[in-house]
Amino acid sequence: MIIYHVVRKILTSLFASGEMNLKNSTNIAPNNPRRVILHCSDTPDFPYEIGDFDRYGATDIDSWHRARGFDAIGYHFVVRRSGVIECGRDIDQIGAHCLGLNKDSIGVCYIGRKDPTRAQMRELLNLYVMIKRSRKIGFSDWLGHNESNRYKTCPGFSMSVFRELLRWYDIAMFGASGKVSPGGSVSSKIRAHSTAEE
Repeated sequence: MIIYHVVRKILTSLFASGEMNLKNSTNIAPNNPRRVILHCSDTPDFPYEIGDFDRYGATDIDSWHRARGFDAIGYHFVVRRSGVIECGRDIDQIGAHCLGLNKDSIGVCYIGRKDPTRAQMRELLNLYVMIKRSRKIGFSDWLGHNESNRYKTCPGFSMSVFRELLRWYDIAMFGASGKVSPGGSVSSKIRAHSTAEE
């Protein structure tokens, strides 16, 4: 009986805070993102050679989430295998992608399980720049879903390595001034910065 009351109290608290309000998210408080949570769709990592490699996207995830009782897709952005970025929930609306962190995060999901395509990685970097410019969320505030829930495996790769990639991309794009660096390729800027640090 004590366990019942503890669980009831926790669930009541989560519903009151908007964390568990899956059915009526339009009536909950606005999202105030301080971090990005990276997910994978846990679908096969279809290679380019397969004619239908880009078969899943935000529409599919929306229907999967609705079948689970959500009112809409839980993620804010979905990156298809082809690299196309699709919008999910409005970025100002609380997501439904990471219990306990929904009300102050942006949910990003790439289609696949553990092997994103080059196009997906490129667009994740572009999404990083867009989010940093619009929401001032830097590379250290990008987390994998598995870093907040030990039972999750997504995004399926090392977030510490990915954050290091974001850090170098941040240096190349924003430099010390915070402004986009003019001219040259990103890789040449990273090489130049790396050589200067040695």
